[in-house]
Formats: sequence, C-alpha cells, structure tokens
Amino acid sequence: VVLEVGAITETITVEGGANLVQTASTALSETVDKTQIEDLPILDRNPLNLLWLQAGVSQNGRTPTTINGQRPSFSSMTLDGINIQDNYLRSNALDYSPNLLLMSQTGEFTTTTQNAGPQSGLGSSQVSIVTPSGTNYWHGEGLWYYKTGAWAANDWFSNANGVPKSNLVQNQGGADIGGPIVKDKLFVYGAYELLRFRHQAP
Repeated sequence: VVLEVGAITETITVEGGANLVQTASTALSETVDKTQIEDLPILDRNPLNLLWLQAGVSQNGRTPTTINGQRPSFSSMTLDGINIQDNYLRSNALDYSPNLLLMSQTGEFTTTTQNAGPQSGLGSSQVSIVTPSGTNYWHGEGLWYYKTGAWAANDWFSNANGVPKSNLVQNQGGADIGGPIVKDKLFVYGAYELLRFRHQAP
C-alpha cells in the first residue's frame, strides 16, 4: 500500500452574515416562518404552541401564557391585522381565540415582546399572524391525524385510587391548495381543517 503525502496547508473559510442592529425601531420582535411551522413538531397542529419558544414568553402549564411577565390582557393577537381574541374574557388572551388557529391558516407569525409601535394597535406586546398566499406554482396537501389514549399511561392519582384510564380519541384532517390565477399578479389559496376531539377527564 502506497500512501501519498497530503497538502501541507489547508484553508477553510467560514463566512456568516453579521446580525444587523435595528436602528429604525426600538421594538423587539421575532418571526416564525412557514418552513419552521411545518418542520417543527406541533401538538394538535396549533402554531401558537411555537409561541412558547420565543424569548420572553412564559407558559408553565398551570398559568396563562405571558410575555415579559405582563398580564395576559396586555397582549394583542391579530390575524392579517384583525384582532382575533376574546375581548370580553382577556385572562387567557394568548392561549384561547374564538378563531381556532391551525397550521394551514398560518403563513408566519411575528411576536413583538417589547416596545410595539403605535401601528400595532392596542397591547404592549403583539402576536401578528399572517395567512398563507398562493405562489406561481400549484401546490397542495391532504392530511389526516389520529390520536388515541390506548397506549398512554394512566394518571398516577387515578391509578392509585383505582380509577380507570380516561378515554381519548382525536381525529384531525383537512386539505389545502394554492396557485396562480394570473402569473406574478393574482394568486389563490384555500384551506379546510376539521378537529374532532373526544376526551374524558377524571
């Protein structure tokens, strides 16, 4: 076996774009795009579950979601600029919306955790959701998710007291399609999702 002598020097250049300082606004915001919404695991296809990954957002399962320690009612949530919160009961303003948000409805969302501008409307912190739009190519999908509690463990307290495991059956399906009507000028996008959730709780 003959081994050849390798090159004496080897240069590896790593280039990365520097984070630009925002000079036009004092708002602190972060955008979650469509690729992240589709690729990250989301329970129940609710994109707002990704809100908890944003800096300054807190949710521990027992209390409502808060942004930077503010009251939940200080936050505003909009879909294409229209408020979609329950504006009568604001105690869980970021966890519940009369408009059930699902992945096919969400193209991206931006969370502003501090110093939201006056153009954002009421609320010192904002969650702005944008619906998807069509592109120059036809694309679509069909989906069906099924979830059952058949393989789940029983709750510890229920098991200790002889209470049988709760039943859980969830069916979630739908389809969406989008594409051009006039290339580069007019697009169409439509989506439908259903959620049937049957669950018992002790």
